[in-house]
Amino acid sequence: MRIMPPPALYVLAAALRQAGFGARVLDPAELRKVQPVEDVSRGSGDVLAAALDGVDAVGISSNTTNWGVARFVAAEVARRRPGAPIIFGGVHPTYFARHVVATTPAGFAVRGEGERALIELLRAIPGAGPGARASAGDVAAIPGVTWRRGDEVVENPDRPWQTREEIAAAPLPAYDLVPQDADYILPIETSRGCRFSCAFCSVPRRGHWEGLEPGWVADRVLAIVDKHGARFPRRLIYLVDDCFTADPPRAADILRRLEAGRLGFRLIVEARATDLLKPGLIDAVPPALVARLAIGVESGYDEGLSRIGKGLTTGELERCCDALSRAGLMPFAYFTFIIGFPWEGERECLKTVHYAAHLVTDYGAQVNLNWLILYPSRLWFDRRRYGIELGEDAFDDPTYLWNDKYFYAAHPSITPEVRARVQQTIDSYNAGGCLLQSA
Repeated sequence: MRIMPPPALYVLAAALRQAGFGARVLDPAELRKVQPVEDVSRGSGDVLAAALDGVDAVGISSNTTNWGVARFVAAEVARRRPGAPIIFGGVHPTYFARHVVATTPAGFAVRGEGERALIELLRAIPGAGPGARASAGDVAAIPGVTWRRGDEVVENPDRPWQTREEIAAAPLPAYDLVPQDADYILPIETSRGCRFSCAFCSVPRRGHWEGLEPGWVADRVLAIVDKHGARFPRRLIYLVDDCFTADPPRAADILRRLEAGRLGFRLIVEARATDLLKPGLIDAVPPALVARLAIGVESGYDEGLSRIGKGLTTGELERCCDALSRAGLMPFAYFTFIIGFPWEGERECLKTVHYAAHLVTDYGAQVNLNWLILYPSRLWFDRRRYGIELGEDAFDDPTYLWNDKYFYAAHPSITPEVRARVQQTIDSYNAGGCLLQSA
């Protein structure tokens, strides 16, 4: 089960409503009530039929993890609603918009942030909503859109990232449309982008971070909880920022304000270890308010950390762990590691495994350890220098995440024998009570 609703769907629904459109959301939880969503190409019963009834256009948000399924959904929409415009958005279409439009029934892909582009596009598609026009020239003038014109795929210029003021002007997400029985965590955004550009990361706004003002954030969180909190009985908020702690004084201010506001929800926060070392931030983290501090480490040795551009050393991480322990926050810390970067063989993978185990045994940390899954990122676009010959059509396969064919193609230095020995080491730690979790 998903831990939270896809925030983009509800942010876009609110933006559409504000612009005068009607908006309907088909949450993945609804499809799963009928049958696994991977089977949507064979029909998903009345749930999909009801969602499509009377609609003028269909938007599908997709990341790379669910792209193989999203393609099937698009094909089923085209079969059931021939002629209805299909618009893709999300991380995967942002990176592979030309391929998306060329190989699916979708006539359009929105790259990057979609709130403004989607509204402008709908108004340019005949019959798609209030203010609709009917000219290909109108579509050609919309930044951030890739679209099909006859047999040609046209890629309009990029759209500038939204400013802080534009993000702050958005209405509350339309969480009244969340399925009432989905048992979700409540997602809330307080910033966009990341100041770093890690080699494995798919975040579109890498190197371009915008954080909302702490007073606005606290008011926003409390307003969302007041309006929609009853729909989220788990009483957990996931701050879905790519890096909540990018500005440590700002993060500390927000946490103090939320604690003082007696939120009634606990927070899941993603943090950088180096940010947590900045004066005042760890001291501002109230243990009663935080359910989890997710800290991405990714590599267990300094050369690996440098090669992925993490901006972190193992020495800094040790200091962070010491500070978390002193503050009583280690029980809430959750460290993630990745093994199998393209240059890594058995020796490098085991360095990270042993280091992750060290955090468990010496600090009592919770650790998540996974093999690299190659997503759109600097690693992907540099893949051929590592001997990786995968094309973007690999992501079209719904089995991409677990098919050994793609695993070994993406890990040129890992043989089945090496993989088995690394897994045996992980299993031996787990058998001895040193738990290295995997997602």
